Amino acid sequence: MRTIPVVLAALPLVSCSADTATNPTAAAQVAGTWVQREAVAGLVLILDLDVRGATITGTGTYTVEDGRSGTLTATGTISDGTLRLATRDDTGEATQFVGEQVSDLELSGSLHLGPALSLTPAHLVTFDRRD
Repeated sequence: MRTIPVVLAALPLVSCSADTATNPTAAAQVAGTWVQREAVAGLVLILDLDVRGATITGTGTYTVEDGRSGTLTATGTISDGTLRLATRDDTGEATQFVGEQVSDLELSGSLHLGPALSLTPAHLVTFDRRD
């Protein structure tokens, strides 16, 4: 039986992604007005976000199915394409959003009602750009 030598070459792998922590253009695309597509637990949010580096700040409004509405503030970060936002409304209620920008016109992720680290269930949400 004849053996055939095999040469294996290790090729470097290159990853091409929009690292928003180092790519200000990708992070800046998150800036703008975002409208929640469908109510989650009776709540709809509209967020007006500003991005400086990896820091996100903003304001917005909320509407609850019982007819209540008001204003909110948002703070958070964006890193490696992941947005982490915390909101607090004018009554002190909090939400937490973790997601990503899946296109120029859409943010998608999970929304937790309540303060950070609370044991509330996650709701899948989509926000559409309204600029």
